[in-house]
Amino acid sequence: MDKEKFYITTPIYYPSGKFHIGTAYTTVLANTIKKYKQLKGYDVRLLTGLDEHGQKIQNIANKNNKPPKQYVDEMADLATKLWKTRPNTASPIMQAARPITIAPRPMLTSAKP
Repeated sequence: MDKEKFYITTPIYYPSGKFHIGTAYTTVLANTIKKYKQLKGYDVRLLTGLDEHGQKIQNIANKNNKPPKQYVDEMADLATKLWKTRPNTASPIMQAARPITIAPRPMLTSAKP
């Protein structure tokens, strides 16, 4: 029998600066709900990502002497490394400017209890 699926997302984070307590709070909260639902027998999918567009991104990239794409890619890599310090905290970071892939950087991952 297939498990019922449960989907949860975090807000789409805006990478115009360092990640902060609000970012951590919403990611940890989403992860807590994910783990609870897993214990209840659901096949849980957790998605998180970055909003990579807008004038603020352009401005901060210019301030750092980088093209906007390079800046947001570095922020996505930073977020991925940050969440890896907390095992099983979040799924890989989704980026609007990167192609959707199944592997090696899946958009959705099936959480295993």
